[in-house]
Amino acid sequence: GTYVVDITDGLGCKTTLTIVIAAVDTDFDDDGVMDDEDNCPMVANTDQSDNDEDGLGDACDDDDDNDAVLDTTDNCPLIVNPEQDDNDQDGIGDLCDDDDDNDTVEDTLDNCVFTANADQNDNDEDGLGDACDDDDDNDTILDTEDNCPFTVNRSQGDNDQDGLGDFCDDDDDNDGVMDDLDNCKTIMNPDQADNDQDGIGDLCDEDDDNDSILDDVDNCPFIFNPDQLDTNGNGVGDACATSSVDDQFSSQITLYPNPSYGLFNLILPLDASSGKIKIFDMLGNCIRTMYYSGNDTMVEIGDLSAGYYNVVVIDTSNGRTGVKRVLIME
Repeated sequence: GTYVVDITDGLGCKTTLTIVIAAVDTDFDDDGVMDDEDNCPMVANTDQSDNDEDGLGDACDDDDDNDAVLDTTDNCPLIVNPEQDDNDQDGIGDLCDDDDDNDTVEDTLDNCVFTANADQNDNDEDGLGDACDDDDDNDTILDTEDNCPFTVNRSQGDNDQDGLGDFCDDDDDNDGVMDDLDNCKTIMNPDQADNDQDGIGDLCDEDDDNDSILDDVDNCPFIFNPDQLDTNGNGVGDACATSSVDDQFSSQITLYPNPSYGLFNLILPLDASSGKIKIFDMLGNCIRTMYYSGNDTMVEIGDLSAGYYNVVVIDTSNGRTGVKRVLIME
């Protein structure tokens, strides 16, 4: 306002002064907070929010979290994150993003926070989702090296060497017969021959005629003969030596060279593609047993003493036995 003041000095002289007093605005931004207390005196901010507590209100602070990244480019303007990581590239920094992989599962509930996995599958139930778990079956073998990543198998057994572990392989011998139906799960036998019908395939049955004499020493492995009678001592039991089928099969087998020095070959009929080969000495002792697959088989006998031997071929595909005699020379 305007004021008139009369002043009289000691000599009685009177002076009249006109004083104009202008009003001073103490709240420039009209936010109800006096300028001397306002952390943004030029910008209205009644709440006086100051996220980084630097004395400069958020409304007028270019860097509200003091991470040296200006708010205009900061993907988390209120949380310190100078590295600006943004896993899902959605423009919201990881430190302030509730769903860092954009799989619609919030991080607080997500078992793979940084890997999208809406299904939340967790095979080993260790709290870490399969999509981000390096060992999904907790068998201490990393998935990248595990031949059964979802089935515990520390031994890593792989009978058929197909890269799929036995514990998770439906066909452990790759013979085209699923294990739950295969009568020899770990030995290839697509024909499923089972001479004694005991549910165990001939190729993996130690007693193919159920006469309680193991095949390795049985002189008639496909014919029941617990007495093991062998009148002529040729290693072939009488019960199967008189079989006309065996005689015919024997005539179809070619053994060469004979005499043999160290090895010989057996050429078999096309329909006898899998089975066993046994070598007997002249006393009827079985000294060698091996499996064969295919129609041309090489047999190494360099460790045997010179003399005559009976080579018994057991065709498991057709349940027949053939015999050839070979002379081994030193």
